[in-house]
Amino acid sequence: MVVIAGLASSFVGAEDKPVLRVLTFYDPTSRNVSKQVHHFEAKADCWVEWQFLHQDELGEVLKDDLESFDVVAVDEPWVPGLHHRLLAVQNWPYATLFPEGPNASQLDRASDLAIWNEVLWGRPILINFYLYVYRSDILEDPTIKDAFLEQHGRPLKAPNSFQSLLELAAFFEEHTNMSGFATVARISESSVVDFLCFLAGTGQPSGSLGELAAVDIDKLKTALSAYAALHYFRPEGSDQWFVEDVNTAYVVGEVPQLFQWSSLLNPLRDPLYVRAGAQTGFQTLPLEHGPRTATGVWFFSMPRGKSIEKTQLGVEFVNWFREQLPPDLSAESEKFFGPEGLIESVYSRPKMVHYKEFSQTIQKALTDLLQGDQPVEDIASTLRDELKRLHVEEKDSL
Repeated sequence: MVVIAGLASSFVGAEDKPVLRVLTFYDPTSRNVSKQVHHFEAKADCWVEWQFLHQDELGEVLKDDLESFDVVAVDEPWVPGLHHRLLAVQNWPYATLFPEGPNASQLDRASDLAIWNEVLWGRPILINFYLYVYRSDILEDPTIKDAFLEQHGRPLKAPNSFQSLLELAAFFEEHTNMSGFATVARISESSVVDFLCFLAGTGQPSGSLGELAAVDIDKLKTALSAYAALHYFRPEGSDQWFVEDVNTAYVVGEVPQLFQWSSLLNPLRDPLYVRAGAQTGFQTLPLEHGPRTATGVWFFSMPRGKSIEKTQLGVEFVNWFREQLPPDLSAESEKFFGPEGLIESVYSRPKMVHYKEFSQTIQKALTDLLQGDQPVEDIASTLRDELKRLHVEEKDSL
């Protein structure tokens, strides 16, 4: 899906002003900031043509058409495959003049995730934490609490392990008209993140393709089985659900718990979006044989080969964008990790040149898994072989 912000082609005389072409993710933060872009256009005396794409689509456009844009949002695993076409931050005009905003210190702590070969390739604009989210008002409902206490002999609380999460999902399926759980069911890049969180939760080192190629087969089977178990409790007919569908089901009370990125939680807590009385709680993901909290960092980069004037305008845009960032739930995540250990305490996806092929390999394994036609052992064995093959190709390309 593509949405255009800015009216660069609509004004008479637009050719007298420079046009800055911006490509970002289709996420709430970017869309909200884009509503104020007319202020930047007036300040910088330019027009902004702003395009939004979902994650899978954006990666394809960057691969084929990166140079058509002046400022682009990049996901951290993509850096090795794109860095030779990007302008290193050290070569940006005014590279050190990035104003402080509400999230600046947190963003700057994430800068290391935009480094490849000891070079910084972009400025972080969003830190995303993958969290367990639950309807606290539903968990506090006296009728539901009494039913849970009667069945399990203990008070109902937010789960502290993956097993207790599945137990709670089964309870909701049996005793309410709700489904037990929801997550993005349409196999996509989001599914890859889901699975890698499960794998990291088994204790398997998963921060590089080399570590994944040497994966312990039992841990791989455990992660696949846990991923499948979670999908067992999803709503009927949700096999093609994406982020918006999951959020809607959560808001209307069709599901009481889900996994979600912190940047997508603010709409869930907006009184104008959530029905009266609905309340959201969130916490880090249960670790015992379940997923580990992940971080996703998006950052702005600029292609090589642009004029100095266009590059300067791009840096001004990045500065302006960062100034607009409101505090969000990712900042609240500090209470789980502490202000100094926030980034270091979470799982970060591996960077690689062949990330697209890696992602497609994981997606195929998950598709086979949910179809239920093959034993988990066979899927795990095939996936491990494919990861070994990709690791060889990756080493040959570096």
